[in-house]
Amino acid sequence: DLVAALELGANDYVTKPIDFPVVLARIKTQLARQQAERALKESEERYALAVKGANDGIWDWRFDINHGYFSPRWRSVLGYDENGLLTSLNAWYDRVHPNDLGPLKAALEEHLVGSTTHFEYEHRVQSSPDSYRWVLARAVAVRNAHGHAVRVAGSLTDITEGKVADALT
Repeated sequence: DLVAALELGANDYVTKPIDFPVVLARIKTQLARQQAERALKESEERYALAVKGANDGIWDWRFDINHGYFSPRWRSVLGYDENGLLTSLNAWYDRVHPNDLGPLKAALEEHLVGSTTHFEYEHRVQSSPDSYRWVLARAVAVRNAHGHAVRVAGSLTDITEGKVADALT
């Protein structure tokens, strides 16, 4: 019965005869777990709302599994289908203006080797076959105990309106 209860979602149990100090400790543990789950949910909702409000694309690259995450807004800024599967930094690099690609890679590498505390770089990306947009990429690396970058995550902001002005202004 105990195994069946745990398989159905129970995460603790009380045995008979009841040992009240043990029961109280288990109740406190469950209440603390519930409070932590609520706090985590609120934090996740707050983060999602902040990202949506900022209108930035989010990206996350893990070197240990050589896999990346690119948010729907990130994909949109770079002209990709929001639902398309992208798992490579090349998806980003393929859209970077040829004059900006070398300096972008150098700036990111400088951060990854630890020369800078954070990565920030303005560059142009192709958003359609005949159009480029200016973006600001920001990120920070997560490092292991030896100081080697194991992950990098950040944002991509469309700054075209601030960089490009019409001929009259």
